[in-house]
Amino acid sequence: MISSEIKFLLTHSSIYGLGTMVSRVASLLLLPLYTSYLTPSDYGILSTIEITSGLIGIVVTIGIALGLSRFFYESNSNDSRNLVVSTTFLVYFFIAFLVLPFLVLSARPFSLILFAKVDYWNLFTVSFFTLIMQGVNDIGMMYLRLLKKSTIFILITISRLIFIILLNIIFIVHFKLGILGILYSSLIISILYGFSLTFFILWRTKIKYSYRLAIDMLKYSFPIIPSRLAETLVKQSDKYFVLHFFSTAQLGIYSLSLKIGNSVHDLLTVPFNMAYIPRRFEIMQRGDVNNIYAKVFTYYMFLMISIGLMISLFIPEILQLLVTKDFFEASYYIPLVVFSMIIFGTHRHLEFGILYSKKTKFLAYINVTTSLLNLLLNYFFIRNFALWGAILSSIVALSIQAFAFYHVSTKHYFIRYEFGRIFKIMIIAVVFYLGSTQISCSHIFLNVIIKFILLIMFFLTFYYLRILTDEEKEFIKTILKSRRSLFFGRKQHLNSPVSH
Repeated sequence: MISSEIKFLLTHSSIYGLGTMVSRVASLLLLPLYTSYLTPSDYGILSTIEITSGLIGIVVTIGIALGLSRFFYESNSNDSRNLVVSTTFLVYFFIAFLVLPFLVLSARPFSLILFAKVDYWNLFTVSFFTLIMQGVNDIGMMYLRLLKKSTIFILITISRLIFIILLNIIFIVHFKLGILGILYSSLIISILYGFSLTFFILWRTKIKYSYRLAIDMLKYSFPIIPSRLAETLVKQSDKYFVLHFFSTAQLGIYSLSLKIGNSVHDLLTVPFNMAYIPRRFEIMQRGDVNNIYAKVFTYYMFLMISIGLMISLFIPEILQLLVTKDFFEASYYIPLVVFSMIIFGTHRHLEFGILYSKKTKFLAYINVTTSLLNLLLNYFFIRNFALWGAILSSIVALSIQAFAFYHVSTKHYFIRYEFGRIFKIMIIAVVFYLGSTQISCSHIFLNVIIKFILLIMFFLTFYYLRILTDEEKEFIKTILKSRRSLFFGRKQHLNSPVSH
């Protein structure tokens, strides 16, 4: 049972992960473009606008995509599921129609409040239109995930990425629009794919509406708004404090640190959640679900820590290749950002008992409380310790938040997680990272080779310390063999001797 579930999650997460990986690689490849045409101050301004739009987007979308994933599996009937999808779209369209005029009118006040001048009102306006269309995209992509159409999902993701890269190059290099060019690119792609997905899905499901279902979905989704808003504030409020106490240039350095440090989240947590969040409620219909949830969490954390270590080991060399010297300072902060993202990645697992029992009000209580704590920590830590304080306050708040999720969730649905093994894996990773900081060769190539050897030793450590069970070792061998046969099976077949 657990092996089949892991294989399912690996298969779909790897497909989603391919899209995320391509997106992350492309994002890194765009860094030389951004850092050549944007100053650290420009980068800070762009970051502030994106955060603000993201926070507003949480309120506007009212967690409707999560509501879709929760109600979709309540019936096995295609007609009932189509009704859920269609109702979700119609509810969002109505809300977006009401909210958009207010957002456009608020562009100048936002510019004045955040930057003490109205010069950036046009940037906020473009960003607000994009967030409205992004909500449509989110519902459409959630629908594809619910249908397990991971191949279509990845094709859409990669094609979106290619078009965004092309538009960025055109707007930034040719038209020299700077920040505005980046925002125009996102808006154009959101409109193109948003309308395409909506037309395709509503043509497939037909336009239907249920008033009662809409009310039930809103009741489920509304408590998620303060929860997700507070959760995002825990992650993003530090940027506002950096902007307030220091400058847009320092915010640009910090934003770059977060962009790269968040790669562990983008490369694993995002694609994993795309497969796991719709799936975890479906798992409840099977036997031995407690063991499945526990094992999935352990393997997820192992991968998170491993990817986090990879990023932390090679980040000095990565920055030397991708950004200008004005941004090199970011390398000091990225490993701790990675650590904070590993903690953040536990939340979707530890909150399961709350979601299963439909007690989403507890998400709001916990997230609002830890958000207020994070704001308080940000004020004192950032004011006194600058960017180090921003990262430290996030780690403290996220850790308390994770503990609160686990404590409340266990009262509604208890899962015996393997915290002992996870802690050992984390300690080993920290030891290897600290060892890597002592490496300082004259040539970047030598540094990379030595760190690569350290990485191999990290994985071998689990075998000799017997952290992995015999069953898990065999399972890994099976997965590796299946992947190898998938990619090289045809070649082996062609090279095999012909029997007579």
